[in-house]
Amino acid sequence: MRQRIVLALILLVCISISFGYVRRSMYELYTNTGCGPCTPANDYLDDNYYMYVDQVNLVRFHVSWPSSGDPFYVVNPSQPSDRRVYYSITGVPKAIVNGRSLSSWSGSITTAVAEAGTYTPLELEMSVMDSGLCHIEVICNDPSYDNTLSLVCVLNEDTLYYSAPNGQTEFFQTVRWMLPDWDGENIHISGDTVISRDFDFLSHMDIVGNLSNCWYTAWLQDFSSSGEVVQSNKISAFAIMPYNHQVQYGTTNAYVASDDTVSFDFSVKNYGLNDDNYDIWMESSFPGSWLVEIEGSGSSFDSSRIAIASGVEEDFSVNISPIGDIDNGSAMVYVRAVDDPEAVTDTIIFGAFSGGDILLISSIPANDDVIYYKDLLDDNDIQYVSWPKEDYGNPPDISDIDFDAIIWHDGINTSDPVSAEEKDAIRAYLENGGKMLISSSTFGQMSGMTYFMLVIGAMREGSESVPTGVTGLEPGTEFTGYTASLLGSYAEKIIPQSDARGVLRFTTGPFCALTKDFEGGGKLVYFSFKYEDIASETERDDLWDRIMEYWGDVSVQNLYTPNSHAIVDIYPNPFNGAVGISIDLPEENEVEIEIYDISGNLVDRISPGMLSASKSIVKWQPKGITSGIYLARVLFSGETIEKKLIYLK
Repeated sequence: MRQRIVLALILLVCISISFGYVRRSMYELYTNTGCGPCTPANDYLDDNYYMYVDQVNLVRFHVSWPSSGDPFYVVNPSQPSDRRVYYSITGVPKAIVNGRSLSSWSGSITTAVAEAGTYTPLELEMSVMDSGLCHIEVICNDPSYDNTLSLVCVLNEDTLYYSAPNGQTEFFQTVRWMLPDWDGENIHISGDTVISRDFDFLSHMDIVGNLSNCWYTAWLQDFSSSGEVVQSNKISAFAIMPYNHQVQYGTTNAYVASDDTVSFDFSVKNYGLNDDNYDIWMESSFPGSWLVEIEGSGSSFDSSRIAIASGVEEDFSVNISPIGDIDNGSAMVYVRAVDDPEAVTDTIIFGAFSGGDILLISSIPANDDVIYYKDLLDDNDIQYVSWPKEDYGNPPDISDIDFDAIIWHDGINTSDPVSAEEKDAIRAYLENGGKMLISSSTFGQMSGMTYFMLVIGAMREGSESVPTGVTGLEPGTEFTGYTASLLGSYAEKIIPQSDARGVLRFTTGPFCALTKDFEGGGKLVYFSFKYEDIASETERDDLWDRIMEYWGDVSVQNLYTPNSHAIVDIYPNPFNGAVGISIDLPEENEVEIEIYDISGNLVDRISPGMLSASKSIVKWQPKGITSGIYLARVLFSGETIEKKLIYLK
């Protein structure tokens, strides 16, 4: 039994280590140049801190008493004062370790070292992107972690000279400025994730005497409960790396009319000390008839090597034109620094759509339940485009959009009301002949009485706090005879107006659904409960069939016909050894594969010969070539399929 316990403890320790980072303690000293007792406290830290710089991070806040003329307090009085008030500090020197006030500064380094070295699921990785710009990545490796913490970033300076009233002449780790303020920025950390933040101190550099003596110190603090600092780190403010870059971009999804073009902007800035080359390439899942290209550095391309000097930012755009086809897809843009030995590949996914069968819009509060609709549409083989407002922001103007139908999934929504522009677009879409399903248990409350009555066709009668079921009792509708159980969450009772038709009632009697025909041919289905609250999948499918019967049909002819039914895939990609070229042919064919470099030079030829009408894997082992982008051309029966390869030594 004892052996089992020991083995269990060893396993527990191994699990803790494999899913954690080493914690560094955060030490804050509150001091003043006119404070006599502060001198021995500062001397104690000066004599001991250097031995534990890898385990403890130290900053010193100068406050207003006993001397309001402290020169290190005067240049930034508010931020140190606000932190002093937070900790209820009434006298200095005062030591704060990991957000906890110590009774004495004596022996405080020992306390800080003792609290370091444990394992935490959180890490702060810091880098200096440019003069005055600190980049921080908050990393969590625990899938179950869920908390909101404050990320604090401080610019502090060493080796400051001043003949102070208390006899000190040298001052270290002196706080100069904090961003975004004394209490940092709230960030929600959920699961296994990486969150990036940039802190730009450039406008505060007039306080600093010598940048080479400055440090950035950052920590994560839980202000919502104990104030504990759970992780910290620091980096020299002068530690600009030889190679470093950042890719920035804005909107990543958009609707584009079939006769229009949408452009997505992104930029690459070389923050490193050295000039560098960048391979930029794109893979597209758009129809072959669409025009998809990267524009920048004076040309248009789908793959190129771009030289960017140190400190220079290059702007690019991805331009997408449907050229008449109704479809959707995505473009994956890759950016990789060529000369940086530790470079990783940045990936941006841009999505665009020009129309289709169904546009599925989900409000922010309803986003978690959108899976019900996706499963429903997938089961019925209906093509759709999903627009989660939580990820993409407000949807495009739907008033004249090329979709057969729109589902507006709103759930219990009291925090993300439909805007005036969106309400106008809903009305215009229906008046122009569109088909729409709105499912929301708060739409009547949040959209306004006049709009709800005139456009949706209902008056709000009140709330149904525990709805248990719905039934179709009204004769002569597509929903007659329908029954379903509900899970019992909040809903609204409605009174259909004369231009609408009530089709479902709660089991308690009031109406909860209507249909409304618009003069332009539009057809609205409105549920004042959550569609996803229907308890049974069979009942949800039945209700969907009745919606489809009322709408008619939702189908858009796919105008895109591929030139070849053969499928070519590359795996792995990028690769650093052999790579597999997967070729799935519709019929037996003789195949040849040519490999070209980015300049169009033939570097290798593979002749696998006759391949059967099935999937075949052809391996390629590069020899005598450098890292970079290559093009594989698969040739058969007069057809050519091209795929990009990324070779990394």
